[in-house]
Amino acid sequence: MKFGQEIKARALGDAHSEAFFEYKRVKKNIKLLSGMDGSLRKIELHALVAVIAEEVRKVNECASHMRAGLDWVDGVLPMSGDPGYGELGEFAELNRTALRKAFKKLDKALTEEERSGSTRAMRDSLSVADPTRSTGEATVGGIVRALGDPEARHRLPVHTLGKGANARVILFAEEIASIHNPVGVCPCYEAKRTSDRALSPSQEILGARRLAIKDGVWRSRERFNQEVGMRQTSGSTFATPKL
Repeated sequence: MKFGQEIKARALGDAHSEAFFEYKRVKKNIKLLSGMDGSLRKIELHALVAVIAEEVRKVNECASHMRAGLDWVDGVLPMSGDPGYGELGEFAELNRTALRKAFKKLDKALTEEERSGSTRAMRDSLSVADPTRSTGEATVGGIVRALGDPEARHRLPVHTLGKGANARVILFAEEIASIHNPVGVCPCYEAKRTSDRALSPSQEILGARRLAIKDGVWRSRERFNQEVGMRQTSGSTFATPKL
């Protein structure tokens, strides 16, 4: 099976079908470029570069979204332990291959001057990122899993800001640089320690990088707000969930 047919078959019926690199489209545009010259060729080459850049952006954006949907905390719960890890890796690798093959075909269609000019700079700037790498990051789902896992819980890089009767406010350490959120709002959450460990995303957008969350069962919103407020007035800077 030719690669164009392979990637089309892989995308067919996939939940992320619209995000796959459209290899056959790019290949067709490269073929059209081969028969052009002069100003028309320059216009077509510029358009082709824009198409490839958009395809790469689309792939990376989807991979980032898929990555955010996995449950992991760097150094505590590995990303590879999530059932969706394999699918994420396959998606990235297949689209990385599509980009590499597209560049190879483009090189054959370009003149020596075009190869060494702005097209080379474009090629060097575009890549399908490796979404399976993690450095000091976590997802909300991973944090909730770790809070419910006796072995992982004590390894979470957090400290307690305040305590209630059966709960506490915990702040994540600075090494957890960003908390990914698959629904596209800023990472401010209320993590309730209930039987199903449900998550409720905040409706308030906060731009802080560190995250303070509610861990446990609080008697009232007022009591939790009081605990958070005491820490905020002491000069601490962190994001807190809107309850």
